[in-house]
Amino acid sequence: DIYETDDDFILSANMPGVTRENVQLKLEEGSLSIFGKVNYEELSGRKYILNENEIGNYYRKFRISNSVDESKIEARFENGQLNVRLPKHERIKPKNIEIR
Repeated sequence: DIYETDDDFILSANMPGVTRENVQLKLEEGSLSIFGKVNYEELSGRKYILNENEIGNYYRKFRISNSVDESKIEARFENGQLNVRLPKHERIKPKNIEIR
């Protein structure tokens, strides 16, 4: 999911079966790449009664617009969810103009 606030763009990616150590986030040439690696042998070796998730690694690549301040990007990974905060440059944030 990607959504917007007045100050930021927020990217949220659910990655069940991925540990923090197996998540990579890379910013390169105006693109943000997300990679999450699962323990395929462990997950595929289970005797599932019901399995609603596909087993596999996660990969997505997003083009980052020039409205994002790349120097201030932050990421957190908790409970199988990666949250990335992409701060907007000051020049594109909404501004209130005082009326005199």
